Amino acid sequence: MKVLLLALTSVLTVMAESDVRDLLYFPEQGSFWGITSRDTSTTEYEVGTSIESETDISSLTQNIYYIPAKGLAIGAQFSRSELDQDVESSGSTTRFKSDGNENPQFEIVKRMQWQEGEKNTLDIGAAYSPDVFDNENSTEDKDGTVASGNSSLSLFTRLGKKYDEVEWSILAQIDFEGEAESEDADDGAKSTTDAKSDILLEFNLQKNVNEKFSVLGSFAYSMYGESSSEDEDGDKTVVESYSLMGLSAGAKFAFNKDFMVSATYSFSLPVDVDIDSDASGEYELEDVSMTALSLAATYRF
Repeated sequence: MKVLLLALTSVLTVMAESDVRDLLYFPEQGSFWGITSRDTSTTEYEVGTSIESETDISSLTQNIYYIPAKGLAIGAQFSRSELDQDVESSGSTTRFKSDGNENPQFEIVKRMQWQEGEKNTLDIGAAYSPDVFDNENSTEDKDGTVASGNSSLSLFTRLGKKYDEVEWSILAQIDFEGEAESEDADDGAKSTTDAKSDILLEFNLQKNVNEKFSVLGSFAYSMYGESSSEDEDGDKTVVESYSLMGLSAGAKFAFNKDFMVSATYSFSLPVDVDIDSDASGEYELEDVSMTALSLAATYRF
């Protein structure tokens, strides 16, 4: 699940000092704010020496948040994406295309502790994504959709602190993915993927260079649970559990305390993923890796 994860802030002891650049941004009661982002990513892997896959995803995402009471935030996320996958095998390339709306996400966050003296900022929250749009798997002849085909729930906590020029935050999150249903975009054949859970741990560090410009970096460690799917014929495919490490670097420029733009580049370290399929036997996705770029504008209104 791609969780929105509000950028809730250390507000120190004076609410008016809240700065949209803060890692744990949390403005005063009654505030609305939003994030509009354009995200692109490329995922690559190989199967033996005969198959190479490259998947490009481009998304436009809108987040909207509101503070109905001090220390309480609610938010919603809406995304539309396009996916192109090129699979090269035996000298020929097959392209699969998908597009459409992703399932919306709704979030609530409670600030349990404000930064004060030696205390750190502490937030807890949850994000829920209902199964709204159908999941259709693309074929050579017909485009598919990008929706997950299931509902999901994320629970998370974030701890952080802001100093004069440096900020840090630590995130711990667990995602519960519900049973997913999908169908072939061409012939309508259905398949089901069992429910599973994933875990994310992330550390963020930000340096405020001056009153307008900041640089930041992060390290993420993700643990993906085993995924098992079954088609109408009863053939099963099991993707074994695996772990993924990622690094990112970015920059923020604030025009004022209520409006900023940012750019973040991320990449994951290569990992091998084992798959056991009744139809294809056992095989391995080798050197699975991802690069991503996010351009965003954050604003309070």
